[in-house]
Formats: sequence, structure tokens, C-alpha cells
Amino acid sequence: MDDADADPANEIQDLQLAGNTLSITNNTTATPIDLSGYLDNTDSQNLTLSTTGTNRTIGIAGGTGITLDVADNDNNPANEIQDLQLAGNTLSITNNTTATPIDLSGYLDNTDSQNLTLSITGTNRTIGITGGTGITLDVADNDNNPANELQNLSSSAAGTNRTINISGGTGTTIDVADNDNSNSNELQTISKTGSTVTLSNGGGSFTDAVDDADNDPTNEYNTAGSFEANNTIRITDGGGNTDVAIGPLNAALDAGGQNITNL
Repeated sequence: MDDADADPANEIQDLQLAGNTLSITNNTTATPIDLSGYLDNTDSQNLTLSTTGTNRTIGIAGGTGITLDVADNDNNPANEIQDLQLAGNTLSITNNTTATPIDLSGYLDNTDSQNLTLSITGTNRTIGITGGTGITLDVADNDNNPANELQNLSSSAAGTNRTINISGGTGTTIDVADNDNSNSNELQTISKTGSTVTLSNGGGSFTDAVDDADNDPTNEYNTAGSFEANNTIRITDGGGNTDVAIGPLNAALDAGGQNITNL
């Protein structure tokens, strides 16, 4: 039906709610209605629980709580809290010695553990599986093409030659002789003769710094000592032997009834 009166004040209208304010559409002069006074503010509440002995008190915000005595005063084991337990394939319920156990073994499908087998007949290989049907593979080499066969590597030595062979193919020979006549790329060893340290194959040599290079025998470590004839002590070091007479010492000791006995 056409709206031929061109009057916006008599149009079909609707209600709308924004926040707590209710208004009517298609009338800019309509009065908005504040609905906040209709809120009871009881929608959001919290529960609390307190314990005193066997009492449990459940409280509610803005209201009155209730107290429950949870003591088990009936002494009846048949109405206790129970649980399920599984032993092997047997399901039972706790706190009831007369409860019927349930055997669950019939629910096992027995397909979890399987074994593979292999049997050989000529060029056939049959792979079997427990509880199922096996498959047979023909592994015969029917293409008569030697270029796609399994191959092995081998090596042989003759003098300085090393030959690497491949089954069904042509080997490769490598001469490992040292033909460059260069000492700079050779394996080298270190040796020491006296105080001289030498590096082989042209590496040169040097004098070990820990050797005694001062040629002074008077500052050497003493390595041995002995009593000699004629009241003499002999001290041996890197510079030779030094004899020290102890006769005067014996004379002094004799005055006190003591002396040093020659060995």
C-alpha cells in the first residue's frame, strides 16, 4: 500500500533500547524512557563455603546461607561414595563387597599385537601377518639388464697403484706415489740429539733452550757424593768430580771424642 499522505508522523514505528533507555523510532520528538529503575541488581552473586567440624556452610552474597552437616552418622557402608576400579580386564565398584564384577575381556579385539612372517619359494617372497592375509612378491630379475643390478666396491694394491673396482663395471687405478719431489708437503717427525731438536724433511733444527749453555761447571746441580780415601769427600756434578778434604774436620772432632769414618 502506497504512503500517499507524505506525513512522517503517522509512519509504522518500532521500539529500540540503548543501554537502559527505551525510545520509539521514526519520531524525533518522542520521549525516551529511562528503565534503570527497574534493575534489581541481584543478577551477579557469589557463593562461599566455610567448614567447621563436619558442618559445611554455603553462603550467597546479599542473601542468607545454609549449613549442612556432612557427618556420616548412619553407619551404613552400602550408601558411601564409591568409585570404579579396573584390575586386569575385570571392572568392579568400590565400597561394596557384594557388587558384581564385570569381565571386559570380550571387548578386546585382539588385533593390537601382530607378527610378520617371511617364506621363500624360488624367486617368490611371501610376507604373512597373524590374523590376516599375506602377500607374495616375485623378486626374479626378469629384465636381463646388467646396468641396473646391485653392485659392490673392492680395492687392490700393486706397488704404488691403488685400484678401485666395481662389480660389473670397469675399475679405476690411482698412482699414490710421491712424485712431486717436494719436501714441503711431506709427513714430518721431531727428534732430539743432545740439545739439538730436528724437524725431518727440511724442517730445520734448533737448540733446546732448557739445555745448560753457560759452560760453567761450577754452577751445576750435584748428582752424587762419596767418601774417598785420605779423609776426602768426592762430589760429582755436570762439570766433573770435586774432592773435599775432611782431615781438619776429623781433627776437630777427635778433640771431642768423635770423627768421620772413611768409607
